[in-house]
Amino acid sequence: MVDPSLPTPRLPPRLQKTVPSPVRFSDITKAAGLRFKHNSGAFGLKLYPETMGSGVAFIDYDGDGYQDIFLANGRDWTPAEVRAYTSGPGRVAHKEYGFTSPPLPPRHRTVGALYHNNGNNTFSDVTPGSGLDIEMQGMGVAVGDYDNDGRPDLYVTSYGRNYLFHNEGKGKFKEVAQAAGVQDAGFSTSAMWVDYDRDGKLDLFVCRYIEWTPGTDIWSYGSNQKVRGGYMKTYTGPPAYVGQASHLYHNEGGGRFVDVSAKSGIYGPVATLVSSEPSVLRQRAARARNEAMAPPLTMAQEQARRRAPGTDEGKSMGVALCDVNNDGWPDLLVTNDTVRNYLFLNRKDGTFAEMGIASGISYNASGRSRAGMGVDVGDVDHSGRDSVVIGNFDHEYIGLYQNQGEGAFTDIAGLAEVAQPSTSFLTFGCIFLDVNNNGWLDIMTANGHVQDTIHDMRRDLDFAQRPLLYLNRSQQPVKFDEVGLQSGPGLREPRVARGLAYADIDLDGYPDVLLTINGGVPVLSHNEPASAALRNNALRLTLVGTKSNRSAIGAVVEARFQKVGQAPAEIVRRMVKSGSSYLSQSELPITIGMGRQAKVLSLTIHWPAGKLMVLSDISANQALTINEDRGIVQQKPLARPRSRP
Repeated sequence: MVDPSLPTPRLPPRLQKTVPSPVRFSDITKAAGLRFKHNSGAFGLKLYPETMGSGVAFIDYDGDGYQDIFLANGRDWTPAEVRAYTSGPGRVAHKEYGFTSPPLPPRHRTVGALYHNNGNNTFSDVTPGSGLDIEMQGMGVAVGDYDNDGRPDLYVTSYGRNYLFHNEGKGKFKEVAQAAGVQDAGFSTSAMWVDYDRDGKLDLFVCRYIEWTPGTDIWSYGSNQKVRGGYMKTYTGPPAYVGQASHLYHNEGGGRFVDVSAKSGIYGPVATLVSSEPSVLRQRAARARNEAMAPPLTMAQEQARRRAPGTDEGKSMGVALCDVNNDGWPDLLVTNDTVRNYLFLNRKDGTFAEMGIASGISYNASGRSRAGMGVDVGDVDHSGRDSVVIGNFDHEYIGLYQNQGEGAFTDIAGLAEVAQPSTSFLTFGCIFLDVNNNGWLDIMTANGHVQDTIHDMRRDLDFAQRPLLYLNRSQQPVKFDEVGLQSGPGLREPRVARGLAYADIDLDGYPDVLLTINGGVPVLSHNEPASAALRNNALRLTLVGTKSNRSAIGAVVEARFQKVGQAPAEIVRRMVKSGSSYLSQSELPITIGMGRQAKVLSLTIHWPAGKLMVLSDISANQALTINEDRGIVQQKPLARPRSRP
């Protein structure tokens, strides 16, 4: 029997086909006015958070209908943090391997950035005075209106503590994490707003990664090249560290949250104590190197390891909102780095059942865990069910889990021709999006290695890597063509990418994308469809909840393009989502790609609070605002794009 997760054999060069792309992504970063540069804090010590960040969110913070941009940023390490490292277990390795710590560079202040969309493909930096200009080792971003006041708020994760920025209006934000009870601690990554109990108030899920501080950093080298007479230090992998449990916060109203991680079943048996003894930490580093070189554990071996004392769990990198059994209650899918992924099935009573192994989502088809990073869900095959894409380490291949129904998933990455092109890529951000509006979801990934010295260790791998774009062939069984190199300069250049999000920044009906670059300048790419794709129509929907949460997160929309009885009926299904990708969030409004259809014959909206709304005979190429109580309250034409030269 063929393992469906394995890549198909590489075709000889003369048989490799080049598929034309229906879109061209142009890098408009400079022309758009984005001057932001990410500060990872790196200066040679290779402290873990440096290689992880940061994320991006599209947010219409002022309600003008255009998506603005928030970029999380890192910071310099403080002298106290550097002293903690140099007096920690690393000092023994320094002496043994001849590593000399580089001097701490002059300190400079860096903060995240808020860019206002001017409505003409340009943006203005409005960070000063916004309340967002706080220095932090920023990681992830999530957008949602947690107090239902009509203004979207920002939750920003970081190393050390997290931040909740309440949108006060008029471009002002107030940091209220401690007062709200969601400041958290430790090493957080992605986050997501979700109304898991359907009470009309957004709750908060926070991914947490590993137990790490500069003083407990584990020294590791991964190259035989010497620098200044000693070996190069590299970032030690997650197997050397204890995982942290993720947190779920229930929204109590009045701006207050309560940690319900244990009560809800989210909190697992995670060890939380870290020894700082040099001998113990060196043993962990040795174990990490050995595990990296050893064959991956089988599912049986990993289950046995989980039952052993001191089991490491957690190490969460990404979280996605889904409804795997279509019961109208939000489920949670969490990706973990080098340990199994989680699927939390909503029991509808405030608790969750962890069904990752039973569903088939925890491992690849060979029963092995991978370095789960970014994640997204979507109906890629028009089955009416959420399938899942997961970014993994190089030579682990992208995971594409098809929802078979009855709570079962199968990794079809090999059969769908997604695995092979991803072989040498390390994928962080990954998203489903319909790049050409034909109604079928495509896949885009943000790639870049974690080790800047990787090419010294592995000549077949590079630190900077280009994005991948998989075009859905719009057929059954579902298959994809990787067309990144044929899709314009915005996707052609190799970069050390981390976050990835999409939004229709100019309201022309086509999704544009933004890549965040570790230690570099983000890349904003404008989607310029070819002439054939220009003839495809679209419908843009902004949903406003009343009994449901104001952001309508969790709402499911089904657009039917053929009357009942005229088989086969074509239905496009989309969900309003927070979270997904890696450290990032795409826009909350959803776009329905319609192909050549001129009308949506019926638009069914399943609101999070349970209401079912059906609208009929809706013309294409409009931007609609739909209120849960009143139906369509605003409609504007989309600005259709012109053909590219």
